[in-house]
This record gives sequence, structure tokens and C-alpha cells, in this order.
Amino acid sequence: MIDTSIVGVQEASSILGLTGGRVRQLLGNGDLAGQKLNERAWAIPVAEIRRFRAVREKKSGGPGRPAKNPPTPIDNG
Repeated sequence: MIDTSIVGVQEASSILGLTGGRVRQLLGNGDLAGQKLNERAWAIPVAEIRRFRAVREKKSGGPGRPAKNPPTPIDNG
């Protein structure tokens, strides 16, 4: 069974509408919480992605400029 409450950088970047590099940068500087598994792999809780997205939208008064890759909705199921 796959734990859907944890995602990797690729899934997080799709959800947030950011590049994988930007997600790694946010993880590295502590703006997005996750656990580093090895040199490039991260485990990121979906709850943390929701928190980060809510804070980002609150700061900017909206979702921000249009993303190059539109965000993927989070499955609440």
C-alpha cells in the first residue's frame, strides 16, 4: 500500500505549480518542511504542502502569478 500522505519532490512540484528545483530550494532553506532521504530524494507530508500553499496565498493575497505548470488539486480522499 502506498502512503499518499507523503509525496516526493515531483508530486509536490505538481501540486504547488513550481519546478522541482524550486521545491528543493524551499526544502533546503526550511520554508517547506520535509525529510531528506538521500542526495536528491525528499519525503514531504501533504499536510505541509497544504500549509505552505495557504501561507503563500495569504501573504500574496491570492495564488500569485500564473504558474508555468498549473497546480494539481490535492485529493482529499
